Amino acid sequence: MVRTGRLALKGRNHGIRQHSRHHVPKAGLCREDLGRTRKLETEFGYEIPDGLVGECWSISAHPNGDCVIEGGAWNGRYLSDLWTNEPQLFGGAKDDRFPLLIKILDAHDYLSVQVHPDDAYASEHENGSLGKSECWYILEADPDARIMIGQKAHDRDELAAMVREHRWSELLNEIPIHGGRLLRHQSWYRSQL
Repeated sequence: MVRTGRLALKGRNHGIRQHSRHHVPKAGLCREDLGRTRKLETEFGYEIPDGLVGECWSISAHPNGDCVIEGGAWNGRYLSDLWTNEPQLFGGAKDDRFPLLIKILDAHDYLSVQVHPDDAYASEHENGSLGKSECWYILEADPDARIMIGQKAHDRDELAAMVREHRWSELLNEIPIHGGRLLRHQSWYRSQL
């Protein structure tokens, strides 16, 4: 278990001095491609690059955005280093890499449709990566906001036809969202698709 109240995390390139009012650890990586506001700075207290930023990796030991501990006994150490060399901090977990990537998104447009493999498929076909099950906690959302999660095709041919014909509303599950909603989506891989 990561006790975020005791460890303040900051990104390699984006130093952070204190927790936000939401008690969210600080980013290992910030991306501009989703954003149209500065909300990650004004609402959550992130130090973000200039421009409109829509994604911060809040808790990450990923090579592309490894968080750095700020303050305390582990000051200056990367989260991946603590995972590898201080397993007692995480309840003695045995995974070979830190299994979570927690992001804060401020998306104002459609995000890309993605298919996330399970651990077995990812290990074999994605250079030993972990699969990507997801859990979304909606902090706030516009009244008409929705998420598209999962798909309805019955087989590979139907999936291909729906994509080719841009039949997105028939293909994708669309779910209304609101602040306080929790959604969990299990990664999967089915050989028939």
